[in-house]
Amino acid sequence: MNLLQSNPSSQVISDIRRSIKRWNVLYPLDKWYRDKYNIQYNSIQHRQLDVINIRVEFEEHVLYVESMRELSRESNKAKYKPGYGDWLVKQTMQEDLSQEEVEYIYDKIDISKLEGDPDEIKI
Repeated sequence: MNLLQSNPSSQVISDIRRSIKRWNVLYPLDKWYRDKYNIQYNSIQHRQLDVINIRVEFEEHVLYVESMRELSRESNKAKYKPGYGDWLVKQTMQEDLSQEEVEYIYDKIDISKLEGDPDEIKI
């Protein structure tokens, strides 16, 4: 039977597809690697692949993704985005203010600069 003829039998095509599916299910890292480097199934390049190198490259990829995710998480904690995030996080001050300093700052507030009717301002 010639696979290069214009209409190979449906059984032959079915067998080929089943073989490819089975291979990809049994060896998902092989599929990942072939997709990454655009290597065709059962080609000469595919048959020359080394499973140890595939696994090492996959583990390197996983570590890279995890470290990038962690860096992203850490950088997003520090950034302020209006309307997003944990806005109820307690703000920490470098120094605790004394009662006198708090009163001084409070006395410096100019209520006349607030917009709207003073009777409508709710505290």
